[in-house]
Amino acid sequence: MQAAVIVVVVILLLGVRPSVTENKGKPKGSNDVDMPNVVFMMADDYGYGDVGYNNGPAETPNLDAMAASPHTLHLTRYYSGGPVCSPTRGTVLTGRNHNRYCIWSANAGSNKDDFAVPEKMPLPPTEITIPELLKPLGYQSAIFGKWHLGDVKAVPGGNKKWNVSHPGMHGFNEWLVTERSAQNYNLNCACYNDTDRLCALGHYTTPPPCYNYYTIHDPNVGLETLSYPVQGDDSHFIVDLFTEFLNKTISEKKPFFIYLPFHAVHIRYIASLGYIERYMGKNYTQNEIDYYGSITAMDDAIGRVKTVLEKFNVTNNTMLWFTSDNGPLKSSPGRTNGLRGWKTELYEGGIRVPGLIEWPAMIKKNIVSDFPVISSDLLPTLCDIVGVEPPTDRPIDGESIVPLLKGESKVRNDSIKWAFNIHDNFEGSYHAVISNNQYKIFAEYDMGKVKSAQLYDLLNDKGETTDISAKNPDIFEALKKELEDWRQSVQTSAKDKVQCMGLSRN
Repeated sequence: MQAAVIVVVVILLLGVRPSVTENKGKPKGSNDVDMPNVVFMMADDYGYGDVGYNNGPAETPNLDAMAASPHTLHLTRYYSGGPVCSPTRGTVLTGRNHNRYCIWSANAGSNKDDFAVPEKMPLPPTEITIPELLKPLGYQSAIFGKWHLGDVKAVPGGNKKWNVSHPGMHGFNEWLVTERSAQNYNLNCACYNDTDRLCALGHYTTPPPCYNYYTIHDPNVGLETLSYPVQGDDSHFIVDLFTEFLNKTISEKKPFFIYLPFHAVHIRYIASLGYIERYMGKNYTQNEIDYYGSITAMDDAIGRVKTVLEKFNVTNNTMLWFTSDNGPLKSSPGRTNGLRGWKTELYEGGIRVPGLIEWPAMIKKNIVSDFPVISSDLLPTLCDIVGVEPPTDRPIDGESIVPLLKGESKVRNDSIKWAFNIHDNFEGSYHAVISNNQYKIFAEYDMGKVKSAQLYDLLNDKGETTDISAKNPDIFEALKKELEDWRQSVQTSAKDKVQCMGLSRN
C-alpha cells in the first residue's frame, strides 16, 4: 500500500501521466471521458446554408440527424479560422491564427528557397500540432483526404532546409492525402495512361489534371502514390481508409485522433451517377446537380463514419466534429443562408460555417447554442480534456470550450480575431476582424492603421447590414483597441523569420 502511494506521489511531482495501456485497464469506448477518441470531419467550401438543417436544398439526412441528436452541441456561430482553405487547416492543427506562422492564403505549393511568394508558405515544422501533443498519451493519429498545408512531393529548387511539409512531419502516424484541392469523384483518374478510361467531367468541358494521393509508409522507400484509380465518390474512399485505420487501432486498444478533410464541395465538384439521379427532374442545372449530389455523397459517407464507430463500440466516448474550412464560393450554387459575403471574405458568409459536436459520454441533451466557437479552439479543448498543457512558448489564439460542453458556460471569455490578405506586409491593405459574444468589428487596415471600420450586432443583425459604431462608441473603441493589440501580437510572431520559415523549434 505504501509503495503504491509513493508511486502516485512521484507521478504527481514529475507531471507524468500513466500510459494509455495503464489507464484504468479500460478499453477505449468506455465512459472514460478524460481520454476520448476524436474524429474531426471538415468539408471544403461548404456554406452555412448548404446543409439540410439550415434549409439547404441538398439532401443531408445524416447531418440533419446529427444536429438533432440528444448528444449533440449544435453551434449556430461556428467559425472557420480563415476565409480560405489553408489558413483554416493550420488553425485546426495548431490552435493559432494562421498569420502567426505566415500561411497568408491558400497554399499553392512549389515553395522556393527564399519563400518569396506568400501563397506558397507551408505549415512550418516549428508549429506544434494536436497529434504531437496527444502522442505521449498513446494516441494514434491519422489524416485521410485533403492536406493543403504544403508540398508532399519534393520541389526542384525548393527550400534546402525543408523542401516538403507532409503530415508525417507534424505527428500523424498514418496519412494518405492529396496536396491540394481536387474533384471529389474519379479523383485520380487522370494519373494513369489508360486511354480506355474516361474521367468523369460533370458539368466541366475539359478532363481534370492528375490529383493523386500520397503517403510514406517506409522512410527508406520514400514517397508513395496510390497505385490504382479511386473508385466511386472520393468521400466514400476517405471513409474506407478511416475504417481500415480504426480497425487496427481498436484492436490495439489505443485512443485515436482522426482528421477527415473531405474534398467536397470545392470547385470541380462532380457527382457520380447514383447521386446525379437523385436530383434529376427537379429543375436544377447540371452545375447544381453536381453540387448537390456531391454534398449528399459526403453526407452518406458521414453516415458510414457513424456506423463504423457503432460497429467498433466506440461511439459513446468519441468526440465527433463536423464543420467546413470556409464559406461557399460566390460563383458556385453554395448558400450562406442570408449571411453577408462569401469565401475569401471576413464577413459572416465567408467564415461562419456549419458546426456540430456529438459526444454521448459528455453531452446528455441536444443544445443549440450561439456561443462563438472557432476551429482554433480544437487544440486547447483537447488539451484541457486529456490534461496536457498547450504550448507555453507561443501565443495560442483558441480557447477551451470544455465549460460549454459541460453546460457550465454560455459566453465566451476571449474575443475571436481574424486577418486576411496581410501577405507579410503589415503596412499594406488588408482586412482584420474581431468578434465577441454579440458584436463584431470589420476593419480595413492600410499603412499600419485602421482606414475604415464598422461595428455590427451579430445577435440582431446576422446579415451585417447596419453599422452601429456611432451609437455605441464605447463598445466600438474598446473592441478596436483589442483588435489592434492582437494585430501587433500577430505581427511580432510573423516577423520572427526563424519561426515562420521553420528553421528551428524552440
